[in-house]
Amino acid sequence: MGNYYSGMMNATGGSELRHHGILGQKWGVRRFQNKDGTWTEAGKKRRRSEYDGSGYSKVNVIPNVSVNGIAYGEDRELIRNKRLGDPDRTFKKTSKSEGSVDAYPGLHVYYSKDRKMEGMEFFNKTHSINIGSKQIFPGSLSNAKKSLPDLEENFGSYVSKKASIAFSVDDDGNIDSIFVGKRGYYQS
Repeated sequence: MGNYYSGMMNATGGSELRHHGILGQKWGVRRFQNKDGTWTEAGKKRRRSEYDGSGYSKVNVIPNVSVNGIAYGEDRELIRNKRLGDPDRTFKKTSKSEGSVDAYPGLHVYYSKDRKMEGMEFFNKTHSINIGSKQIFPGSLSNAKKSLPDLEENFGSYVSKKASIAFSVDDDGNIDSIFVGKRGYYQS
């Protein structure tokens, strides 16, 4: 099903192009959303493709604010119902963790004990993580340092406290994974 366009002459003799929506789609009916705004199963699968590398792969990060439009502090159920769908599994990072983690292909979503999103970790190199117009991941630590000059080593990882972003790096200086978190995530 493609977009439906028609051409016509206007009153002054010029031509215009009018867009009439999707051929066969009824007014007010969305293909991937239920009437209450939640995603259908097909919609959840389509949205998840933005994160698992099988479809869209560009992820835009606004440090301390959001990841691809998902705001820090957003409720877990809202993220599951309207954004990512059900995770492959849920776990706690350590036995002492108060919050939990939803696991999706190439992505972990971290939640506080009150079920609010605190951060996301990407470890699938088919994701293109961008901060503004600059691609950070995949990439090298040296390039990340140009975009985040406050990066400092912290127990084998590299952390920007100002941007609440952390990287793990392989022996060749390439970024293995990236974690982006809410404001103050790495403040002690």
